[in-house]
Amino acid sequence: MQVECAGVILFSYEQGVPLVLLIKHQKGHYWGFPKGHRELGEDLQDTAKRELLEETGIHNCSFFEQIEPLEESYSFYSQEKQEQIHKKVSYFLATTVAREVFLQKDEICDFCWVEPNEAMDLLIFSERIALLQKALDCLL
Repeated sequence: MQVECAGVILFSYEQGVPLVLLIKHQKGHYWGFPKGHRELGEDLQDTAKRELLEETGIHNCSFFEQIEPLEESYSFYSQEKQEQIHKKVSYFLATTVAREVFLQKDEICDFCWVEPNEAMDLLIFSERIALLQKALDCLL
């Protein structure tokens, strides 16, 4: 089964220092970026905006339109669906001044705004670490 998703790597700045938003997922208790499945009729950026709003309550952000989305692809076996899932996620880079977060409690159990080096330590999947590094390379 092929699944297309979109998400946001969201930055904010505190006295010129970049902070990145990480969310902790209920399933698996791992840190990552807001993301989710594309709904019928949505373009990928609309999916990313909707998922950011649903998972964090943040709606006031600016996307870096000149930067192409960063892509991540991976596969896993779903016990629930009893099939192999091939997932492609397009992450859009964005910035916000609004750092107040309202979590979607049924999917997300925690969040943090952290400096990139700390985010690298919290992320456990090498693909997410590489995505954050690519995002930083695009912004610096």
